[in-house]
Amino acid sequence: MPDIREIATSASVSDPVLRDRADRAKNDRSRNFIAKLNQHDVGFLCYEDWSEQFIGFIYEIYVLPAYREQGIGNRLLSHAEELARSLGHTSIRLKPRNFDQAVTQDLLRSWYASKGYVPMSDDSSKLEKALST
Repeated sequence: MPDIREIATSASVSDPVLRDRADRAKNDRSRNFIAKLNQHDVGFLCYEDWSEQFIGFIYEIYVLPAYREQGIGNRLLSHAEELARSLGHTSIRLKPRNFDQAVTQDLLRSWYASKGYVPMSDDSSKLEKALST
């Protein structure tokens, strides 16, 4: 099981692809996390805190291709949901985006649907999950 660690800057990320993802995702609302497996950086999560609206937004989940299908994406998603609950958020939102050709948009949307995410009523390009406390 991967270890998930919050990072303050991308300088602590050893993998160049994940470091680039962290550089692009950083903003005033974001909290960035790296998944490590056997001391190797294998995945990235960018979570945006919208506490004034009681929601969180997953800006990005990315797992390096060599480490996919090992539960790392599931672990990053669970971490985001745990963080949202700890911040008092009542829901979590995201806009699924495939970042490479290996994962289709349809596959990505169905993966999130299997985790309880449904299209938002006012913007079907975004998905949302109500969180229980």
